[in-house]
Amino acid sequence: MTLRMKKGLKKLTALLCGATLAVSMVGCGTQDAGTTSQTTAEQNNNTTQQTAESQTTDTGKTEFNVWCWSPNEDFLQTGVDMYNDLGNDVSLNVTVMALDDVRTKIATIAGSGDYSQLPDILLMQDTSIPMLVKAYPDAFTDLNAQGINTADYDQAKIGWCTYDDKLYGVPFDSSVAVACYRTDYLQDAGYSIDDMSDITWSKFKTIGEEVLAKTGHPLLSMPSDATLLTIMLNSTGASYFDADGKANLNQNENLKKTVEEYRDLVNSGVIKVVTNWDEYMSSLNAGSSAGTINGMWILNSIKDAEDQSEKWGIANLPSVDGIQGAGNYASSGGSSWMITSNCKDVDGAVKMLTTILGGELSDTFYQSILLDSNYIAGYLPTAGNEEIYNTPDEFFNGETIYAELGQFATKIPKSNTGYAYDETLDAVATALTNILNGADIQSELDAAQSTVDFITGK
Repeated sequence: MTLRMKKGLKKLTALLCGATLAVSMVGCGTQDAGTTSQTTAEQNNNTTQQTAESQTTDTGKTEFNVWCWSPNEDFLQTGVDMYNDLGNDVSLNVTVMALDDVRTKIATIAGSGDYSQLPDILLMQDTSIPMLVKAYPDAFTDLNAQGINTADYDQAKIGWCTYDDKLYGVPFDSSVAVACYRTDYLQDAGYSIDDMSDITWSKFKTIGEEVLAKTGHPLLSMPSDATLLTIMLNSTGASYFDADGKANLNQNENLKKTVEEYRDLVNSGVIKVVTNWDEYMSSLNAGSSAGTINGMWILNSIKDAEDQSEKWGIANLPSVDGIQGAGNYASSGGSSWMITSNCKDVDGAVKMLTTILGGELSDTFYQSILLDSNYIAGYLPTAGNEEIYNTPDEFFNGETIYAELGQFATKIPKSNTGYAYDETLDAVATALTNILNGADIQSELDAAQSTVDFITGK
């Protein structure tokens, strides 16, 4: 490793150790902004001081210490209750904290070298997994030897759970990307939700221009980060990274073409870029926009506007024009369960997680938490089982939207992942803002590449 690479890795590690870590909007579906049942500094300090290892209690029950954010502790407990009904005897000792706090505590503990303070199991945002295992490879358990059939899971998630050919996570929620549209605005322009399915972005632009002309509303509003660009790129089967996990921005032909398409859509007025999350939510809930595209977790935010019930529908994504193999499906957000090197019963932890999330309990489990979580399984046999998700949603005109989303989830392409995701996304977002203001695409991607290379010490 060169001196520059070592310095770059130190910079990357320092980012993880900060008191507050940046979390992109792409991951909003996996993060609870506030802390929950154990929220005070005293409780968090007590957790760090305790020895967090799986243990067999006096009653013979196996207890796993778990870190996650709310409300996922309730969902996991639901699964464990089902698991125990099969004749197992497992209990959970759960510490609930915000995602940023989970990552900060991992960095602090791993940096000290005392892995005994880690829990047995923790929930982690997918895009953070490669960075964590690169920075702290001894803190997490490689699950390759556990016989998990990765082909049965959402391949985009398996990509994020894998680093250096090692598997570090059991997929939880798919967080499939979805296009959501106001059906009343479409109708005013002479279209229906069916017209929005299986289309290209050029067709989307044509429809959007008519919607804008007849209703005064852009067809989409999006935050001013790279959320939509990332989804569009993923739908082509590409990403911001090469096969080695390093940023690939200025030599990425799929990215260049996607940026061009995105720029043209924004310039045409059919996509409105807003400055912050509050403005984004307001554009949807106040009716100033005809739709949005994001991870399926956005459905809960849309439903906050109760007066818009029966005025929304969903569709798959438009595909990027001019890219061979580009499709109509992508992922945005999501999380997976990791097992730390401190876990004293890895076999038991894997058996529990895979039985609940990808085994005989998977169908029943995801059906039981669906309406409270909006989670689609990361396990493809369950995600593709329309009977599991056949509950009509009155807000969305009585459509069985979850069955549709489950089918979408089985078609998400796998693409390269990288360990400097947040830093790369920030660099791309800066480039995208400049491009929308008239800057040259290639020059901005060159600058973004240089920025990420400097941070990572490439």
